Amino acid sequence: MEQRFRVLAVVILYISVGVWAADDPLMGTWKLNLAKSKYNPGPAPRSTINKYEPSADGVKFTQDVVDAQGRPSHVEYTAKYDGKEYPSSGDTSRDTVSWKPRTNPYINDGTIKKEGKVIATFHRAVSQDGKTMTVTVNGTKNGQPYTEIHVFDKQ
Repeated sequence: MEQRFRVLAVVILYISVGVWAADDPLMGTWKLNLAKSKYNPGPAPRSTINKYEPSADGVKFTQDVVDAQGRPSHVEYTAKYDGKEYPSSGDTSRDTVSWKPRTNPYINDGTIKKEGKVIATFHRAVSQDGKTMTVTVNGTKNGQPYTEIHVFDKQ
């Protein structure tokens, strides 16, 4: 009887994650549209692909970037919309990320930290048609403030 309950619980979990993901416009693969993006002071990367996948532990985020000099990088983390800090790997400029609770499924704000210090905040907005995502990042690199507006197209 206990085994049946565990199997049922796992099935319900996977169904609920699937239903939740279907309603979340963030889920999927997003490619950076360099022509619409802005980097101040720059330089812009050559390419960026962001992927958001449902996970039993929240949302799994993976990012593959080729920087302006042609160097690839890969970032991964899993986070929830709960304001708590989650570890991030693959980017030496940060070690945790937190996503604030959402007020609607199209908007998400968050914070990126390194060794407990805020290095950037972001505002992520998915268009109502679900085809475009704009991520505005405000932070500090090498003691200098920066603002980036990343515009992504859903793949």
